[in-house]
Amino acid sequence: MTCNLILPPNIKKLESKVEELAGFQITYILDPSIAGNLMSEFENGLPIIRYRGNMDVEGVAHELLHLKLQTQGYHSLKSWPEKRFTSLAALILLNVVQHHIIFPILEGWGFNPKKQECAGTQELLLGLLELKLPLDTPCLCPPFAMLYVRGMLDCNDTDLHHCFISFFDNKLLVRAREMAVSLINRIKLFNKIAPGEYNSTLNDCISILGLAGDIEIATHI
Repeated sequence: MTCNLILPPNIKKLESKVEELAGFQITYILDPSIAGNLMSEFENGLPIIRYRGNMDVEGVAHELLHLKLQTQGYHSLKSWPEKRFTSLAALILLNVVQHHIIFPILEGWGFNPKKQECAGTQELLLGLLELKLPLDTPCLCPPFAMLYVRGMLDCNDTDLHHCFISFFDNKLLVRAREMAVSLINRIKLFNKIAPGEYNSTLNDCISILGLAGDIEIATHI
């Protein structure tokens, strides 16, 4: 189906540009199983935006920008679906790095993307905690680290920052916190203008996460 929202002219123009670059019309799919309200992907080369409930203009614009980046060579990350926590870490990493490019555009259009990220970040953290696994379970370290990074870089809620700092002060999360600090320092160096910086930033972060053999940059959409 097509988008059921009335999009402002600039967002409609963006949608048309993405479809032109992709060579296909964007399909919008209702999918209650996704984490968050919306997500975007290319499936067999086709651009798709999935939504869990009601769509909003800012969320659609956000996902359109993710799709546009992929058509411009800012490729996604590949991981193995059976490695659930590795895939989650890869998804958060990809979003955080691409947000360095996307957020200034959204802010220029009058949106507040860092506010929008707060609820989703808390939801993902609560989802991990509901598994009731020991906090220092090795496979949880990368997604915990990436959630800390997302909370610090992509959210503008001071109370959430304090909550994350307090939570990650737990001695069982020392390794995840150390990893997150290294990731934050590396991502802050990301120069979105410099050729090749996107791939090198992702590869450096994958190495910091200790997942060099489990995550790789996709070579095409």
